[in-house]
This record gives sequence, structure tokens and C-alpha cells, in this order.
Amino acid sequence: RISAVSGFGRYQLLPLFRDGPLADIPIRMRYPTAEDVVRHVESGAADIGFVHRMNAHDRLPHTPVGAEEIVLIAAADWPATLSCDAASLQQAHFITYDESDYVFATWFTQVLGAPLARLSTVAHFEELEEVLDWVAAGRGVSIVPAGCVMDHEAQGSVMVLRKPDAPCRNTIYAVLDPARSHPAVERTLQTVRQHARF
Repeated sequence: RISAVSGFGRYQLLPLFRDGPLADIPIRMRYPTAEDVVRHVESGAADIGFVHRMNAHDRLPHTPVGAEEIVLIAAADWPATLSCDAASLQQAHFITYDESDYVFATWFTQVLGAPLARLSTVAHFEELEEVLDWVAAGRGVSIVPAGCVMDHEAQGSVMVLRKPDAPCRNTIYAVLDPARSHPAVERTLQTVRQHARF
């Protein structure tokens, strides 16, 4: 039983179980918010959780297990004037999603060195799938974990913009209850450490 934030769970973790080194382990996976991941592990509804940020908890440690890249995305045919600088991004229209505040803040801090003075939001969704569809349709730009956009980029519907000298990396944490241990959890942790490297 696994509870993981969507951007990591769907696009990096699930393939390890679907057709990767964990394919022989039966799973039950959920994609709630980071706070709910912690609640699921705390209540015993999940044996392990994965989150994209530290959540202070007196009983459940958050162990760094890997990293994900965070990227700016736009439609493949987006005007060439868009770039990874504050002046260009002040003119852009953003598509946000649940828990995107942390992801956006991390990207702006690491890539630009500071948040934007103003963020023009044209749409907000619960899940990343709708964000990717709206970006591909040219409705705005977004900032997402790179793992969730690989298929769209390969199909040519979305382009990824990176600042070569300032890549954005975010730590992924495993949330565990030390009182509950299981061989499948230990194997999952080891595999994630091997595949979601820093």
C-alpha cells in the first residue's frame, strides 16, 4: 500500500511496479496531496509514502530517497520570446494545479533567484494531466516535474525550457512509520534510491 504525490507517483514510481524491477510486488497506490500522504502512513492506510517536500512530523521521519527535475513547459509552437528569465515570464500566463505553489516557488528560487513579482494565472486544475493538455493546446505555460512531461515532449506537443546553468532539482522523501516494517517496503525504498537518484 503506497501513497505518493502525483507528479512522482504516477510518472516515476508506478513504472517501477508496472514493468520495472518491482513488477512482482502487488500494489495498491493512491495519489493524494503531500499532507494526505503523511496522514495515510500515520493511520496505517499506507505502508510507505512519497512526498516532494518535508512535512514536520514528530513520529514519521522523512527520508531523502531521490530527486526530480522541475521544468518550465509551453506548447511546442509557443512564441520564441518565452525564456527562463523574469522579464519574459512576467508576460506569460500560467496554468497552476493543486500543490503547484511549492513547485513554482522552488523553480523560481533555483532558476531565477527570486519569485516573480506577479503571476498571471489563467487556469487551475487538481491534477497534472489537465495542466499538460492545456499547455499543449497553447493556453498557457506551467512548471512541472520533468517526469510527467516526457511523453508529451517526445510527441512534439510540449516543449521543455531549461536554463542550462541553473537546473532545478527537488528532493523526494519517503515517509515511513518506524514501528511498521515489511520486506516489500524495504525493497521499494532500495529500488527508488537506485532509480530516482540525486
